[in-house]
Amino acid sequence: PDRRERLAWDFYILCLVVYSSVQGPYAAAFVGEQSMHWTDVVVDLSFYCDIVLSFWTGFDKGFDVIMEKKAIVKNYLGGWFFIDFIATINWDLVISAIGQEDSNSPVVRLLRLLKVLRLARASRLISRLTASWTLHTAFIEAAKFFFYVFMVGHLLACFFFMWPTLMECARAPLEVALPMPG
Repeated sequence: PDRRERLAWDFYILCLVVYSSVQGPYAAAFVGEQSMHWTDVVVDLSFYCDIVLSFWTGFDKGFDVIMEKKAIVKNYLGGWFFIDFIATINWDLVISAIGQEDSNSPVVRLLRLLKVLRLARASRLISRLTASWTLHTAFIEAAKFFFYVFMVGHLLACFFFMWPTLMECARAPLEVALPMPG
């Protein structure tokens, strides 16, 4: 887990986590019917590769790095695998394969938000990347705090914009004239 190649891969995945955590909610809220863009394919394939690599990457246990294959698989399946897998599935393709919903329905739009679960891996990626840094940990914690505040603000803004679409409430026409001051 601490090899230079793995750290470079983790930095790449962290950049993709940030990208997909910003782009995913925006697309679910503001973009109606979507088609797969080449960037979406690259991001999804990268996350599938990361899932496969996680089955081959050792993990820290105290001061030891566990490299036994069976222990690695057991640790990953018992921990982050389910979240990583759910966040990586392209739900548009699953729903269209079932043929139940159109790609602009509220259910599909909500399922697109499951990609935000990728954000859960940001903390462990940052911890792994910054483990060997000599920078004061308060700076790292402050940067993580501001990043999470930005992400929560972004998610709430996208969700509040998407809420009326999800509710699909037909508004009754206003028949009573409201008095206007002045």
